[in-house]
Amino acid sequence: MIGFVASWLTWSVIGHIRLRPRDYTQSWSSSQRETAPEWLKHAKGRRLGGIMVFTPPEASSSCAIIHPPKPNHFPQIMIQDADENGTVDSLLICDRLYRSFLIEDKDADGIFDSTQYSSGVATDSVSISDNNMDGIPDFRLGPGRDIAVTIDGEWHDLIHTNKMQFVEIEGDLTQVKAVDGIWQVIEK
Repeated sequence: MIGFVASWLTWSVIGHIRLRPRDYTQSWSSSQRETAPEWLKHAKGRRLGGIMVFTPPEASSSCAIIHPPKPNHFPQIMIQDADENGTVDSLLICDRLYRSFLIEDKDADGIFDSTQYSSGVATDSVSISDNNMDGIPDFRLGPGRDIAVTIDGEWHDLIHTNKMQFVEIEGDLTQVKAVDGIWQVIEK
C-alpha cells in the first residue's frame, strides 16, 4: 500500500511539473520579443499533448497562441484581446508560408464584424478585407503597393491626391471615403 501511495505521489508530482506553465519566451530572439504583442512578451506556455498553448500571466486577458511544438511551429492560431477587456477581439490563423486569415469582432458583441485574407508577406502578395461580413470584399492591398476598393460591387484602383482619395468611375475621378471600412462616393 505504501508503495502504491509513493508511486501515485511521484507520478502526480512529475505530471504537475511537466504541465506547469513555463516562460518559453526566454529563448526567443530580441527581434521576436520586440515585435510580439505586449501580453506575449511575458506569456507562459504549456505543452498539452501535441500542441503548445501560450497565455498571458494575468487571467483577465483573453489572449492565446496555439501551435505545434518544434520543429515546425505552424499552423498557428492567435486569439487576441487587444483592448484587454476580457472579450476576444480577433482570431488569426497563419501557416508556415505566412498566409493568414483574420476574423474580428470589433464591438465585443460576439458577432464577427470583418474578415481579412492575406496570401503572404512577399511583394507579390495580396490582402483582401470584407469589413461588413456581406461576402463582398471591400479592400485589396497588393500585389505590390496597389490598393483597390469596392464601390457598388466593382473594384476600382484607389488614387491618393492632396490627402484625399479618388477612384475612376466612367472616366471621371470621383472622391471616395471609407465609412466603417466600407468605401463610398462622396456626394457633391
